[in-house]
Amino acid sequence: MFGMSPWQELLSARGTGARQTALFIGRIRGRLSLKELGQLAGGIHHNAVGIAIRRFTQRRQNDRTSLKRSRLSERN
Repeated sequence: MFGMSPWQELLSARGTGARQTALFIGRIRGRLSLKELGQLAGGIHHNAVGIAIRRFTQRRQNDRTSLKRSRLSERN
């Protein structure tokens, strides 16, 4: 979007997983607190940030599990 930083674009995206991904990366790589991430994301409450990161982590784990299952079924 015009006039927005890449970080702002990711955080404004809803329903795509981009926002959760940006928060996860900020938490893991940036070592930012949930409160700091929430402030950077435009005032999101730290509880909402934690929920978004948890959902991202769960989806990531589910994707890995699904990938393993599909690889096993291809072998048979």
